[in-house]
Amino acid sequence: TMHSQSVNTSNTTLDFNFSYADTFSSSASCSLYFNDVLMNSSGSVQNNSATTLTVSGIVGGTYSVYVNCTDVASNIGSSTPITVMIDTGAPIITLLNTSFTTSDNTTSISFNFTDSVSSVADCTLYFDDVSVANNATTLENITTVLTSSTEQAEGTHSVYVNCTDETDNVGKSSVISVSI
Repeated sequence: TMHSQSVNTSNTTLDFNFSYADTFSSSASCSLYFNDVLMNSSGSVQNNSATTLTVSGIVGGTYSVYVNCTDVASNIGSSTPITVMIDTGAPIITLLNTSFTTSDNTTSISFNFTDSVSSVADCTLYFDDVSVANNATTLENITTVLTSSTEQAEGTHSVYVNCTDETDNVGKSSVISVSI
């Protein structure tokens, strides 16, 4: 039995906790698999004991992770797979606007983001480092428009978008000037 559900993380070293239970065998040989590739194993897992297998240097991506245990009679049991998403890179945000002048003090900014693993991000529009709009479910590679929820004062403003991916990596767009 794996002792966790799905995992989203930016860590590349992970501990996997599980326990092996068998009516007749006091120990088993257990192996940890990522997408059917052996990542770690232990030849002496004790029955009904919490066990931890560690995996280091995991490359970013999404994995189906499970444990197989083989008892002394060569019976094999598998845990239910969990999904592990490892994302070490920040989203890349591309503003589709360039610096501009407008008379609209509730200005809209268009952008999109890309990410090596996450397909959804929490994106926020900033005017002069103050959050003025947010979309918590922004989809990757889709043009998104955020409109200032508050009226901006006349003058020149520094404007950018931050996006936080599913593993809390934060990316910041370039900064443009918007004159109102």
